[in-house]
Formats: sequence, C-alpha cells, structure tokens
Amino acid sequence: MKTKIIAAAALTLCTTAAFAATKPIACDKTSAETMVNTCSTDPKATDYASLYVAGSSALGGALGTVVAADLFDTTSQPVITLHYTGTVNAGQVSGWYGMSKANLTGGVSKRLFVVYNKNNGSAAGVSQMLSKFDGKNQIVMESNVLSVGPVNNVAGTCAADASSTAAVPVLNCSTSALTLADMALSDVAPVELYKLYTTATGKLTTLISTPVAMQGFGLAVSADLYAALQAAQNTSGQPSIRRIDYASLVTGKIKGTSALIPGNGTPLVLARRDDLSGTQAASNIYFADNACGNNHDPKGKLIANVLGGALPIITTTDAVPGVLDVQALAVGGDVITALNKPGFAIGAVSLTTGKKGTDTWNWVKLDGVAPNVDAKNRGAFANGDYPWAVTSFAVTYVKPKVNKSDLTNAVITGLKDSTLHDLTGIAYLDGADATKQSNVMRTNSNNCSPLVRIN
Repeated sequence: MKTKIIAAAALTLCTTAAFAATKPIACDKTSAETMVNTCSTDPKATDYASLYVAGSSALGGALGTVVAADLFDTTSQPVITLHYTGTVNAGQVSGWYGMSKANLTGGVSKRLFVVYNKNNGSAAGVSQMLSKFDGKNQIVMESNVLSVGPVNNVAGTCAADASSTAAVPVLNCSTSALTLADMALSDVAPVELYKLYTTATGKLTTLISTPVAMQGFGLAVSADLYAALQAAQNTSGQPSIRRIDYASLVTGKIKGTSALIPGNGTPLVLARRDDLSGTQAASNIYFADNACGNNHDPKGKLIANVLGGALPIITTTDAVPGVLDVQALAVGGDVITALNKPGFAIGAVSLTTGKKGTDTWNWVKLDGVAPNVDAKNRGAFANGDYPWAVTSFAVTYVKPKVNKSDLTNAVITGLKDSTLHDLTGIAYLDGADATKQSNVMRTNSNNCSPLVRIN
C-alpha cells in the first residue's frame, strides 16, 4: 500500500513539474535582470518593440549616445546596457533595453530592445539588407546577434556585471539569435562601398540612403613611428604626412617606411581595414580615387571585387617580410590595437575615435593640417581647413517587413540634428547650432566629388 502511495505521489510530482516547465514565465519588471530574462520578446507581443542596427564601427559610439538618449523613457526604468559575451561576433555586439518613448512606439511606452553589430563594418551592415533572410539560415554572419528574453519558457541567462547598479544597470548576456537588420549605418554611400557579400543580391533601389553628417578621418601612427617622424622632420610638435606619400604606400608604389621617411628601412605595419569597411572605402576614395568609377553595373548593383577608379589598393598578399606587414582588420578597434603596439605602424581612423588613457598612438597632420585641433576632432574639417571628410549615411528599407520608421527616424534625427547632441568627429548638416555644423559638403552627398564651401 505504501509503495503504491509513494508511486502515485511521485507521478503527481512529475506531472506537476512537467506542467510547470511549459507554463509561460510571467514578465517581471522589478529589476533590470528579471525584466531582461523573463519578459517575452515575441515580435507579436503588443508591449514589446525592437530595433537592430548594423554596420559602421566608426559610428558606433555616436549611435550608442543617440539610442540611450533619444529612444528610451527613463522615468520608470533606466536604460539597461547589455554586453554580449557569446562567441558569435564576439566583442562586436552591443545592446540596450528599457522602456521606449511613447511617441516612437504607437503612442504607448513599450519594452524596447535595441541591438547593434559593428563587425566587419559598413558593407556588412548594408549586405544584410540586400540579402534574403528567412530567420533560419545564417545568410550573413553578422545577422547573428545578442538575444534577450526567455526561450521555450525558460528564463534567459543575462547576469549583472560587476559594475552594475540599480541606477545604471549593466548585464552580460551570452545567448544569440538570427535577426533581420532594420537599418544600417555606413561611413560612405552604399554605392561607394568596394565589396559586399556575395549573398547581397538585392538592388540598391530597395534601400533609402539618408545623409546624416560629415564624418572626418585621419592618419594615426604608433608611438615609435610618431617619434621617428618628429626626428626626421626636426620638430617636437605634431609631425605631418603628405597625402601623396601615404597614397604611394597604400597603392604599392613604395613599400614600407621609406614612403613616409625616405631612406628608412624600419619594418612597417599598415593596419588597414578589410574590404567590407566604410573607413577603408573612405581611404580608397581619398588616397587612390577609387570606388568612384566603374564598380557598378548599369542598374546600380555593385560588382563584387571590382574596384572602380584609377589605382590598385594593396592587400595582405602584398606583405613583404621584414619590410611591410599589411593587415586587413575587421573593426576600427583592431586598428587601434595594432597602433598601440611597439614598432612602426600606421592606419586610417575615423575622427569619431577618441584616445583612451592607456593609448599610445597619435594623430599626425595630413599635408600640414592637424585633424584634431579641438576636443571634438571636428573644427578643422568642419571649417574646410582639413580635407579628408565624407558624407556618412543611414540606410533603411523602402518597404520594410515591419514598419519601424518612428524608431529609425529617431536614430537618423539624433545623428543629424546639431541641437540634440555634440558627437565627436561629426560635423552636422542639420540643426540650429552653427558651432557644430559643417561649412563644407560633398556635392549631392557624392564622396567622389570635391568638398565645396556652403557657408
């Protein structure tokens, strides 16, 4: 008799446990951690909205500022910063979670999850928007991004970071999922990018490219090369590199340090970006007149691996042991890492990049003009004194699968409007704050056209 009772009790317990495992988890908003892990992120949920931005690593810091300030209502819930700790696209994915501003989500504040992937830069973002996406196949690697919320009624695993507080919550999350990009950021116009993924078979006419700002770029060098340039130029101040000399280096006319310091044979690292990078496209355009001619078919589709324009661009296959080490790097942060190492190294970096306290690299002048004459690295190119600046773009769908125009427009406005933010390396095209605005622009936002003064 006792055996039967125990067995029956065990059966009842198992049945209860099975039922509990399939019962939907209640959305608990009492803390950042419980909200992120228990609240459903089903796209059909009426109290939830999401936005996935992909692309430019140079504009990543600007995007983070805009998202946190312009998309979230912090009166009831602080913005939760999410760090992705998984292995897919490791280190390149950022996330934010909180309650949306009501005017951006149909007049009602909703739980809002925003995720950003900068891996491989501008062309990787645009490629996602031109590739077929069915939610099951990883058409483009960068579509696998940070995921939040419960899975199969099992709570998520995001955990508080050691720096997290109730007022400034920070969570580490390891789960990822395939997600369709809602918009991309590109350092140059999509038509000016050199390379797209082969899966990017869609037409550029399916996308809207909106100019958001003038973005400046500069040449940066390692501490050792900086000192050597100072010695060669007999200066204790900021040394200069001629445009024609760096062009001779990146187009292979002169290989190694001798392109910068005649007669110097010290091994040189050229820390360039890979061909998916908008920064690399901006460098190709400025130093080699490339991506401006014949790399698109008559219908406007980019022809993969065909660089329009005049001059070839050296790649990793052009490395010369002991003389020139050419590195093609996925994100701007990798260039900074290379420049912080001992030895001679040089690379192109967006002026949106600020030096950190532990950094040893330095900006150099370009044809005698310093790019970083002020705290925001903006004044010289905004005034037209410094020439290397491009029009950067936000890219959205003409016909999105899900209408998120209020959110995407808020991001675009946040990047464009000089009265909303004071972003480093950005010279604004819109707004009423003349101290932040660009005095020059590219005709029709075509980065292959010369800079012209507008005021």
